Amino acid sequence: MRYLISLFLLLAIPGQVFADLPKRLADDFSPLAGYIVLPVGSDEYLIDLDAAKGVHLGDIFTVLGKGQKIIHPVTGEVIGDLDGESVFLQVTRLKPGFSYVRKMSGEAAVKKGDKIQRFLSVPARYVSIPADRGDLKNELQTKLNFLDWRTNNSEIPALLVFEQNRKALLVKNQDGSVLFEYRLDGTKSPAGASGLRVAAPAASALPAPGSAEPGKVGIIQNPQDMTKIWHGAEYKDNIIGLRIDDFNQDQTMETAVLLKSRLVVSVYASRSNKPIVTLSLRGGIDYLAIDSIDLNGNGRPEIFLSAVKKGVPVSVVYELDGRHLTEVARDLPILFRRIDHPTEGAMLLGQKRLDLKVPFSERPFRVVFVNGRYQPGPAYDIPRPINIYGYVPLLVENQSEYSVYLSDTDYLKIKTSEGNDIYESAEHFGGSEVKFQLQSDERDGFFTTYFIPERLLVNNGEILAPQNDGPRITSSWRHFNKSRIISLKWNGLALDEAWRTSDQAGQTADFAFADIDNDGQAELVLGVNFTRKGLFKTPKSAIVVYEMN
Repeated sequence: MRYLISLFLLLAIPGQVFADLPKRLADDFSPLAGYIVLPVGSDEYLIDLDAAKGVHLGDIFTVLGKGQKIIHPVTGEVIGDLDGESVFLQVTRLKPGFSYVRKMSGEAAVKKGDKIQRFLSVPARYVSIPADRGDLKNELQTKLNFLDWRTNNSEIPALLVFEQNRKALLVKNQDGSVLFEYRLDGTKSPAGASGLRVAAPAASALPAPGSAEPGKVGIIQNPQDMTKIWHGAEYKDNIIGLRIDDFNQDQTMETAVLLKSRLVVSVYASRSNKPIVTLSLRGGIDYLAIDSIDLNGNGRPEIFLSAVKKGVPVSVVYELDGRHLTEVARDLPILFRRIDHPTEGAMLLGQKRLDLKVPFSERPFRVVFVNGRYQPGPAYDIPRPINIYGYVPLLVENQSEYSVYLSDTDYLKIKTSEGNDIYESAEHFGGSEVKFQLQSDERDGFFTTYFIPERLLVNNGEILAPQNDGPRITSSWRHFNKSRIISLKWNGLALDEAWRTSDQAGQTADFAFADIDNDGQAELVLGVNFTRKGLFKTPKSAIVVYEMN
């Protein structure tokens, strides 16, 4: 009966009732009904709705299952249904004509042909920061009365959390990631704000002294406000890369740092670092990158180390099991890079053969785990000469997919899906010091050096790009002594700077946007190799964390 009542209320709500709330909220939570098309795996299904019909990544659909029929004891007529068990599905991938959803909660069976309704009876709660600010609570609960509103003390966990602060109303997923953001302070909401993602870093009102162009604003630019920047673990070695993930599946985020000769996994809490395990790596190998994703389906993300020996890929895969790193595969002839695709979700890309003239000339592919082995899967279309490193797909307002990438000369470029160049930055970005060599001829003994382009990320439609300053004198030698992360927004013609971090006195080797210290908020995390003077100085590197405003 609750379903029928809630469904009636949902369909009866006119658009005008959202007059005092952001208009986009009305669109994002508008009624949308559909059907289960097909089960496609364990707790995963296809539905007959797509982005063209208004579906976003992260939308929650309720399966309109029926409980036992209620029959009148005298007339024998069916007068209603008992409440069935609630089953909630969340959109994980968007495709033309359909979408993928995964079961969030509920044990009842989901069958082909079952009816679904967006956000119907989804458990939700409201919080305000500060706690006494409750401007929108009554309005939200009245106008979104098709949600199952819970108190903060409820024993039933909320699948949606509406969090109001001084600047915005955030709608968060049960894992703390932001589904929607609605600005309340009169400033423009981030473009493309609909979709499953972590919270956007808001621009600070502070000026950017000495590290941003005049008129620009940035985050964490006030040198007096050091509480918002802190340092994690320090290493007497160079950082190659880092990943932050729940490697142990213990509801705690661990940090994996790839150094030149070691792999270190630790956990952070209250800005303190607690080492879990340190593994010495095999010698004679050039380690190029680190990535993580659960590809074998056991619930624990694997750690993928891309590596080369004498120009041949010899990558290795580890899993964290408690306090031990277990090697699950080695000498794989694949180089890896995880990307978070705007419509297909997280995936692991791979490339194999390293050609002397164009090292990454082979067509990339999706890496799959089949019959106990990591191997090439379906091809991944990417315009040439882009390779899997220093590349990220960007979905623009007309739903076209652009390829953002770092060129071999460290300029930020954008290509259309047809392969047409439409943008090139005027200044250098990236700036990697991670390299490998290919021998041009076994007889002449000469080697050609190649640098691995640095990671790019997209958050809330903005491109996060590292920028390392320093001489790029030859194709085989470079040295960087100052760096920062810059957020860039595509305006249809060019990239505009949205914000930048303060400068670091060293080379940013890799970065992530994740909850490193397990406080429920995502941080911008950099792996920085600090400048050394002299040829024989011991390397020094550290984790640098920016608390986002």
